[in-house]
Amino acid sequence: MIVKEAEEQDIPALLEIGKRLPGFKAETELPFYLDTLGFELYVLEDDDKKDIGFLCLRLEDDTEAEIDDIAISQEEEGKGKADFLLKEVLRECALKGVKKIYLEVRSHNSRAIKLYERNGFVAYRTRKRYYPDDDALCYSREEK
Repeated sequence: MIVKEAEEQDIPALLEIGKRLPGFKAETELPFYLDTLGFELYVLEDDDKKDIGFLCLRLEDDTEAEIDDIAISQEEEGKGKADFLLKEVLRECALKGVKKIYLEVRSHNSRAIKLYERNGFVAYRTRKRYYPDDDALCYSREEK
């Protein structure tokens, strides 16, 4: 598996994966992250060069970033692929000098919460009724 910055030819496969995320408008958001300065779209490719996941990252400034979305194809869920993708992006952020990373997650998304906490993210706030059907838990992670 490898993690790489997305290219135009990755978008069709990522659209299918992105359709699974609640409230994520894959048709507009994926090209936006691909083409907009300060936004990055990372792709997880399996050993057969098939796109099986993505992570959308927003660079706030030279030292802070926010993970906006992460998704893995349904066939690959539960196999440690999101953990691999997240670790690689965190490593890339550290190389770029990013010292603090933020994210928000639905309070009922226990799988994602475990992923983030396992990777050093710490909850610092709850946004009540942030989503129409759920609260948002706000997390951050600081590089040492």
